Order: sequence, then structure tokens, then C-alpha cells
Amino acid sequence: TQEEIDVIETAVNRKTLLASEEIFISGTTSEVMPVTEVDGQTIRTGHPGPVTKKIATAFQRHVAIFRSKTA
Repeated sequence: TQEEIDVIETAVNRKTLLASEEIFISGTTSEVMPVTEVDGQTIRTGHPGPVTKKIATAFQRHVAIFRSKTA
């Protein structure tokens, strides 16, 4: 399924990063990892936000589908 989340991939400076509502890292080994602190500064509430949670859930769903097809 399509999650209908707009994505913009761009370089950001430290000021923009620290002002972010949510930050996450994604990759093949980290999957979707929330970032709640940068250089000792808490990002928003210090907890994963709703978009990060939605993306992590979608990622896990797609991995499960892939694994079921290759098993």
C-alpha cells in the first residue's frame, strides 16, 4: 500500500535539524530509528513522533510481506 507521506530528501544545517518536529534515520541495518536528541538537545517531546511511527509500522509491514514471499 502507499502511505501517502510526502518526502523531501535534502541536506539540512544544524539549526534546521534542531528545530525539526521529528527526526529519524533509515537504512538496511537500522530500519527506521527515531532520533530524539541531537548534541544533548531534545527534539520536540523526546519521543518518536506520529510520522516516524507510521513509517516504522509501514516498513515492518513491507518487510513481513517480503519475508512471507521468500520463505
